[in-house]
Amino acid sequence: MKVGVGVAGVGVASLRYPFATNRSEPLATVEAEHRRHAVVELAIRDLKDQALAHFPSGRFTANAAWTVIAALTHNLLR
Repeated sequence: MKVGVGVAGVGVASLRYPFATNRSEPLATVEAEHRRHAVVELAIRDLKDQALAHFPSGRFTANAAWTVIAALTHNLLR
């Protein structure tokens, strides 16, 4: 098991946080992958809190179109 310290840049200051992993890649690679995953999780959270909280119809196709429009809108407004 590898143990490392990550650095999160916040403006001028930076936060340090400990983490442990069982992966064999360099710690910088593991931390970068974790950051990319965190961005995806935030996007999913935002969509669930907004457009995906209430679907407009009981029909699958209408809800599928609603989901696509919500995702496109979310990506355009980011």
